[in-house]
Amino acid sequence: MHPRALSLVLLGLSCRKDASRAVPPPSPWIDGDAGTSVLRRAREPTRGCPARAPASLLGLGTEHIDLVDRDERWTAEGSPHRVPYGLRVAAGATLTIDPCALVRVGPRKGITVRARSALVVLGTEASPVRFEPLSDGPDSAWLGLDLEPEARDDTRLVYVKLEGAGAAPELVDEVVSALRVRMRRPLWVEHLEVARSRGYGVALTDGARFDPRSRGLQVHGAQGDGAVYFSDADAVASLPPGEYHGNRRDDLCVAARRRELTADARWPWRGLRYRVLAATHLMVQGPARPTLRLEAGVTVAFEPGAELDVGWDAPGDLVAEGAAGVPVRLEPAEGSRAESWGGVYLGAHVDPSRTWLTHVEIVGAATDPAMRWRVCPDASDGASPRALVALDALPRMPTMTHLRFVAGPPDGYALLLAGDHPGGAPGPFALDPTADVSLAGTRCVVTRPVVQGRCAISGPCQRPGAAPMHNPARGARAAPGG
Repeated sequence: MHPRALSLVLLGLSCRKDASRAVPPPSPWIDGDAGTSVLRRAREPTRGCPARAPASLLGLGTEHIDLVDRDERWTAEGSPHRVPYGLRVAAGATLTIDPCALVRVGPRKGITVRARSALVVLGTEASPVRFEPLSDGPDSAWLGLDLEPEARDDTRLVYVKLEGAGAAPELVDEVVSALRVRMRRPLWVEHLEVARSRGYGVALTDGARFDPRSRGLQVHGAQGDGAVYFSDADAVASLPPGEYHGNRRDDLCVAARRRELTADARWPWRGLRYRVLAATHLMVQGPARPTLRLEAGVTVAFEPGAELDVGWDAPGDLVAEGAAGVPVRLEPAEGSRAESWGGVYLGAHVDPSRTWLTHVEIVGAATDPAMRWRVCPDASDGASPRALVALDALPRMPTMTHLRFVAGPPDGYALLLAGDHPGGAPGPFALDPTADVSLAGTRCVVTRPVVQGRCAISGPCQRPGAAPMHNPARGARAAPGG
């Protein structure tokens, strides 16, 4: 071959080799479709069930922008769905998340379901859906799910796990929780697991409540002041059967910003306490004459300044029905001193035939001394008008058997009879013989009732351990100073 021809051949081979080096490998990413939240997605789909797979086996998945403004479906094949900037589901849109999908959310970012939008997550027992932090580390917590007031009622969470949420929101007055529900329509959840929240597991605010078909809610590892938070007293009874143990505090917390319980409610024993937060007056009353039922074994703990008011300004009733060895217990929250909570008030609108307390322990309370003007004076006994339980002008005593009074105000009473009783005194001037006042720690057992502006009986008050004194229904006489 001519030398010049040979050189041309060698030059061509060299050029082809250089050209092959200049071609980049194909990108593992594909640009997202216009009009969706997808910024980019992996060229290779994810196999298996990402929600159950370890992080080491996950592919690149899908990266999303911060807005879903039309209907979208997030699949298992597109997992993990990465949400580094947070996400808003805009009005009119529905975000559907398929079984086995995995969603990973950036630090201090959350997913918000806005008015007229819906989040539909329908996992199965074998193929659940999981939400978790986008990264590892101490600062990786994401905000959680926020369901706004006008979110649609087809929002559902079925076989879902929310993990590692509960970062503190920017607004300091917001409740810190992994799932914040503000919906005006009941939320339907089934087998929802909330794990390792930095705050509460679930918070129901603005009148939100669970759909009665809900079941299988689990909250564990929550680091806040309780497992579940309620700002509406009527919502407490909507809590579905589930497991609420293994948290920093295994409490169901009642803040009661809407403090009136206006509908019949049953608080069952769930193996953990109900806790009424500081300065909350839990009021059972309304036009429908609601009844609060506390079942055997229930403990309600009251923080300082909290109290239970029944039938005070409107009709309402209380049924606290413990059993021998399984009482209902009303007590101060841990860390609170005795006499820090305001006790139990049964107001003038209580129906004694619909209200009863049996096998109930009332511990460490003291009613408001401002009721002094409503009580027969006991200056001669040196007793203060404070008590564990106060009854206001009832026509007769409700059924109160097997009550145990513990750590009441030392200068006060176990039971205080407030207000005037124009129709006569409310039955015997004593507690039921089954009452136990041996640990009441009070100066007196019960105040004298006032009948037509006069003390119904004079003489010293009944001391704990003394024989009961009976009160005549008529013949009330003035008793200056006691």
